[in-house]
Amino acid sequence: MSKVDYPKYMNINTYPRYVDIERDGVSQKVFTNSNGNEEWCLPTGRQLQKGPHPMDHWIEYEDREGGLHYGR
Repeated sequence: MSKVDYPKYMNINTYPRYVDIERDGVSQKVFTNSNGNEEWCLPTGRQLQKGPHPMDHWIEYEDREGGLHYGR
């Protein structure tokens, strides 16, 4: 396996960061929206990574009003 050379300005160990992920296979999830109602939210295709451990990775979801929610 070859080593990947990243540009010097790009620190791959910087957290928090957003990473694009594949939405196929990611299920909808129920969240409470700003009106206090529960609704099914769709994954946006981004993941918030607050640290290197998988428990620090949160999938981003969007409700009908455009509000963002995070879950696993």
